[in-house]
Amino acid sequence: MTEKRPRFEILPVSEITEQSSITMPIDTSVDIVNENPILSPPPPAPLLPPSIPSSSSLRTRRTLNLSTYLKKKSLYNSRKFSTVASFDLPDLKTYYPVDEPLLHKPLLCLNSLSVVDSKETNNVVDTKQSLPSDDTDLLSMSATEYDPYATTHSSQTQDDTCKITNKFLNELRRKGRELRERRNNMPIDQRILQHKSHQLRAQDIFDVHFGIDDYGTKEVTWGWNIDPSDEYNQQIKTPHIYDYNLNNIVKVPLLYDEKVQQQIKADIYDELNRQRNKTLYKQHRHIFVGRVLFILVSSFFGFMAFTLIYVVSSLYNRADYAKLPDNEGDKAKQMGKWLLEISWEIANKVTGIYKVIRSKVPITKKEYGNNFICIGPYNDSFVKSEVEICEPRMNVVKAVVNDMKRYGVHVVTGNWLIEGLPQVVLFDTGSAADRLDGWRSDFFEYARIQIPYHDKEANDAVIFGFCVFWFIGIFLKKLKFYKRRYVIAHFHEWLAGVGLIMARLRGYDCALVFTTHGTLLGKCLCGSSTDFYNRLDSFNSDKEAGDRQIYHRYCIERAAASCAHVFTTVSGITGIESEFLLNKKPDLLTPNGLIEQRFAALHEFQNLHAQNKEKLHAFVRGHFYGHYDFDLDKTLYCFITGQYEFFNKGVDMFIESLAKLNDMLKSLGSDMTIIAFLIFPTATNNFNIESLRGQSIAKMLRDTVQNVQSEIGKPLYEVCLKGCVPSADEILHTEDMIELKKCVLASERSSLPSISTHNVVDDSTDPILNSLRRYQLFNNRSDRVKVIFHPEFLRSTNPLLPLDYEEFVRGCHLGVFPSYYEPWGYSPAECTVMGVPVITTNLSGFGCFMEERISDPSSHGIYIVDRHYKTAEESCQQLTKFMFDFSQLTRRQRTMLRNRTVRLSELLDWKTLGIYYYKARQLALQRVHPEMEGEMKLITNPKYNPGKTLQSRRSSSSSSSSSSSTESSSAWSDEDRKMKLKEAERQQEASSTPIQLTDDILLGPYSHNEIISKI
Repeated sequence: MTEKRPRFEILPVSEITEQSSITMPIDTSVDIVNENPILSPPPPAPLLPPSIPSSSSLRTRRTLNLSTYLKKKSLYNSRKFSTVASFDLPDLKTYYPVDEPLLHKPLLCLNSLSVVDSKETNNVVDTKQSLPSDDTDLLSMSATEYDPYATTHSSQTQDDTCKITNKFLNELRRKGRELRERRNNMPIDQRILQHKSHQLRAQDIFDVHFGIDDYGTKEVTWGWNIDPSDEYNQQIKTPHIYDYNLNNIVKVPLLYDEKVQQQIKADIYDELNRQRNKTLYKQHRHIFVGRVLFILVSSFFGFMAFTLIYVVSSLYNRADYAKLPDNEGDKAKQMGKWLLEISWEIANKVTGIYKVIRSKVPITKKEYGNNFICIGPYNDSFVKSEVEICEPRMNVVKAVVNDMKRYGVHVVTGNWLIEGLPQVVLFDTGSAADRLDGWRSDFFEYARIQIPYHDKEANDAVIFGFCVFWFIGIFLKKLKFYKRRYVIAHFHEWLAGVGLIMARLRGYDCALVFTTHGTLLGKCLCGSSTDFYNRLDSFNSDKEAGDRQIYHRYCIERAAASCAHVFTTVSGITGIESEFLLNKKPDLLTPNGLIEQRFAALHEFQNLHAQNKEKLHAFVRGHFYGHYDFDLDKTLYCFITGQYEFFNKGVDMFIESLAKLNDMLKSLGSDMTIIAFLIFPTATNNFNIESLRGQSIAKMLRDTVQNVQSEIGKPLYEVCLKGCVPSADEILHTEDMIELKKCVLASERSSLPSISTHNVVDDSTDPILNSLRRYQLFNNRSDRVKVIFHPEFLRSTNPLLPLDYEEFVRGCHLGVFPSYYEPWGYSPAECTVMGVPVITTNLSGFGCFMEERISDPSSHGIYIVDRHYKTAEESCQQLTKFMFDFSQLTRRQRTMLRNRTVRLSELLDWKTLGIYYYKARQLALQRVHPEMEGEMKLITNPKYNPGKTLQSRRSSSSSSSSSSSTESSSAWSDEDRKMKLKEAERQQEASSTPIQLTDDILLGPYSHNEIISKI
């Protein structure tokens, strides 16, 4: 049977009672009992491992540290030794084998066992009183005085665990806390120094635990005597304490021999190393795990971000639209690309095309830089406010303008004061009116189109077109010395078509693009209340144009579409119209965009709505004075605007729907009020007197109330401050009541509020006024729908409604545009960008565009009325239902709907839709200059060699030219251009309709042969 090996434990004093003095049976492996507890003296200090300093070196270096700490705590000065007269020591080698560790549990955390100098010496007990003077005193000590920190063996331990005295543990922990607090207050350099030089070692723990220290006047000396009880001469050594004062040697029985002490200290050392390694391992493990987790999480998010970017880019590349190339101005200049934007509405506001061109300028200027030039007519009233007159920036443009000025043409150049500041060249058609007869006759001989004398607009178009034709001819002549020249001329509408026709028939080396924003004949047919879209294939275009006396205009528009290298329209519905009426299918669709106004926060545009709505409230209070009996918080503002085209813009259906909506709200007893604005410019005499009087009365009443309010404010405050409830007599004086009664009596009237803010010329024949009278929309008190006809464009200087168009739109709740003929629909697009819900139709370009790209347009604030496949009555009922449903929405629902509507603005931004115009221009260049692609690659990549690919393209595009097969450079030479021109001349001479131009057509000193040779 194996013997039970003892284990060391440290017991507190409370666990050693008087009962323990009774001799108890113990294991055969135990020869020390608790009857007479024996305190072991300090054992001899054996040699420690090489990494542990010896006790002597510790004392010589840090005697103050350890001794002061032990004295302060009175751990060893109060020791009382007891011994027995005779005892037998067993063979310690049997019970304390050296090959097994004697300390199995960690002593203390290494971080809390650092010993530093301590100046505290409180609670010091005199060692002379603690030490006995002889052996008798030692024998008389009882077990209750047993040292709680002495190491002993207990037979009462059943679980073989190593215990640590609570007091001993608490003392060392408290000391560790004090040392940590002291270290925290130290500078970092001292802390590092202390940590390196004062770290507790295994010898320190051994000395503290076994009481190795100076004993007052007694000095510990270590002597080794042969114990007489050693029968086997094993030389059991006994330490002793020598008292120099008494010249006495106190012998102390030995509990542990040198090997056992060595083993204990080795175990302590290993335990400390184990704890330190365990702590370091734990720290390194945490660091390693943290780094691994960080790498994994970063990798995961990086992978997800890369995947998202890849997916979005893939979907974006597959979409119908893409972003324009960024900042190609320098590239265009290097390529020699020029863009001439030609329209009758350059710095001249006539129709909605002005907004299209104006808003498109920034992205076009970004693409072409200073090589972008806008050409239009000179209108003095707009030039003064929109154009900064100055010299052209480019020398070639300056030379062309100077040449034209020498022959009497008034040309104005400068910067258009809009975003991008493009260069503008404006021709004064009046200065070239003396050339009209010659140009009209030459245009007839050249294009077989006769322009009548009485049509002033068509004559202005001829003058403007020939000025543009003259400008392009000189401009191309000035550019002939450039290594590369790629000129694009983009014409808008039939008013600029004459210049396109002349440039194409003259064979100018220029890419021509023509865009129609709505055919002239289609607009006239829709305005005559015909079933236009259902009878589109049955119209005789020539007969219909002749019956309406617009045949010459129609011919100019059709010829421009046919002569252009690229023909585009603004929507699919207009493309179908052009295919039947102009006999030309558009090459591309170029929908019109807007400049999106981005806000830092989504609620900012809601704030603008609230601010501008208050301005509308102020106007309504004055306009409906005397009949102001409705709640403005339950009032909705809707509007319709555009050119005064009664049937094309759907004004007839809008007024009819308002009448039906009024009947519905009245029958339901609704407290909602709908105020409808009709903004259509027409001829007027002046403002309506009643409208001006209403605004004046409202202003007078507002000023009077403000004065009274300022006067009663201080008395009201004084009365309330005294703790009294004020009465009306104490606040309002008699004079104030009189003034208020005057204002109230002045606001009364017997007539109804006017349905128009102006006196319209021939109001008896005005379509809008007659329609309002027919449906009896007179703004009665009982009416839930009230109408206001404002026959003038909105301006901030208007005395009645001082709002700009943008402010007015933001203040309204709903835009209604039930157009029957609307090639695009700029007004509903503007409402969408501003976050205002709109009602449109499937016959407008905007409605078709949104219907194709949004699955449920009505949920995003885009209500589309079907006017294509339904009758007029059904469409009117649908429009009425849309407006009624909108009136039943709560304020919160309307706010959410506006938030959804404004999110669609990115679809209408020019940064998105401008790509279609970019493609149109690139297609025109490729058709005129097939070598341009090789030029572009050669510039972007200097190492690019076009090789046989470019040659094959040239040979396929101009197979009749003999020089195309031998040409290897990416740019065409002058000889090649001359060959092509000669060939074109031969083809023109052989054609059935010869091309003849007089000197008048050539506009100045350039003869027919000279232009042919120079171009």
